Order: sequence, then structure tokens, then C-alpha cells
Amino acid sequence: RRLICKTDAICLRFSPVSETSRAVMWYTRDHGRIVTLIKGSQRPKGQFIGQYDSFASCELLFYHRNRERMFIARECSPVKPRNGFRAHWRACAGASYLCDLVIRATGIQDHHPQLYDLLDAALDELHEGGEEVSLPSLFWFELKLLEHLGLAPRIEACARCGRALEPAGGTVRMVPRAGGVVCASCMEKESGRGIGIRRDVLAVLGAWQKSRSVQLARSTRCTSVQATGASRCLGHFLRYHLDHRLPSRRIAFRLITRITDAAGTTPQIGLSGGKGHR
Repeated sequence: RRLICKTDAICLRFSPVSETSRAVMWYTRDHGRIVTLIKGSQRPKGQFIGQYDSFASCELLFYHRNRERMFIARECSPVKPRNGFRAHWRACAGASYLCDLVIRATGIQDHHPQLYDLLDAALDELHEGGEEVSLPSLFWFELKLLEHLGLAPRIEACARCGRALEPAGGTVRMVPRAGGVVCASCMEKESGRGIGIRRDVLAVLGAWQKSRSVQLARSTRCTSVQATGASRCLGHFLRYHLDHRLPSRRIAFRLITRITDAAGTTPQIGLSGGKGHR
């Protein structure tokens, strides 16, 4: 039985199926991640011309059938076209990464009700910021995505013994397979796994994880050392739990952090998640 469904949807990516039709991947409020076939979308006078684009939030009407993995789109109307991404390449790089992260973190029709609102708000944040992209805002999104998936890292207490971490001093490591940070006394059981994490970076991550709004992350002024530490820690954790490399993350962060020094060169701050240990 085929049903007509109406939902809010964010365009994650699209690809050609024929000279006139496209397959579009969406993250929807009511059905999770889906793929629709948009027939005739490339015809000069087609009804879908200008009705969707990458990173746009739309109102989507499609035919749903349980056994199908690709549905047929019937109507599509842009609600937030976000055309500014065409002019601001740093923001576009950030949006590309967030959409790719959602694709890699979710399965087809894997429904997480709050994830749609999280992605919609994050794309608004990037679009409104233009070229002023806040890396802490992207880190906040990663933490909240992990939370909605039930994979939030344990930061304020040892993931092994459950004891609160000392407020200062001592060595701690982020160990993804343990589910978070591991204290010095429990590290002997980890055989060198994980990566070391500075206390100031740990404190910042803990504050972002508690925050229900991106405002705190947006107003945080991180040093390059802190940003690199936060990125390595979260990148290591994401790679382990999603079981995916994230080249889009590395590329986006390198583009966003590119700066020009007095000599005219463009050094880059290293923000890779690294290989780490499984």
C-alpha cells in the first residue's frame, strides 16, 4: 500500500539518476533519513526547478511504501533556502561536514526526533554567521549528536570506575571503547589506548556538553591548542563509535582554520581526529 506523506526535510545531498532526474537524500523530522527520486527535476520547465538545494529546509510531499528504499517525490517547497552558502565557502564547508556526519551516523529511516531540529538549528547558525564560522559551535553539534544517538562521552567522571575526576592534576585519557575519559588509576587496564587530554580542554568539553544552547559554545574563545585538543578528542571518539573515517571533517576544519601570516603563507591548524587506538 502506498501512502502520501508530508514532512519537514533537510536536503543532505543529491546525485543524478538520468539526464532529467535526481536521487535526493533528506533528513526528515518524521521519517529519519530517506531517499526520494525526483523525476524530471532537471527539465527546463520542471516543477521542481529551484525548489530544493543542498542544506535547504523544505516541506516535502512523497509517496511512501514500506518495502521501498527510494520513494517518489510528489511536491517540494523551500522553507529555508539558505542561499547564502553559495557566497560563504567556510560556512559551506561546515555545512557539508555536518550533513555528511548525519549521513554516516544514521541508517535509512533511522528516526531520531530531536536530530532534525539540531541539524536545522546548526545550519541556521552557519548560514547567519557567513564567513565567521565558530569551531566551538561545530564541536557542540558533535557532542549533541552523540547525545541524541545515546553515545555521549562520559567527561566529568571516570568511565571505568565512575569516580569523579580530580579538579586538577593527574593524567586522564579519552578512551572511546570505555565510553569516555579514564582516570590515571584505571589506565593500566587500557594498555595505552586512547589519547591524552588536557584539563582545560576537558573543562570546556564538559561545559559544552551540559549546555542546551549553542550560545555558550559560540561565545567561547579557544586558543589554537585548545581547539586542536578538543578536535582530536571528539574526532577520535566519533571515528570509533561511528566506525567511519570522516574525511569531510578534516577537509572542513582545515578550510575553516586557514589563516594568512605576515609573509603571505597560509599555515593550517591541525584539527584531525587522528588514527588513535581501537
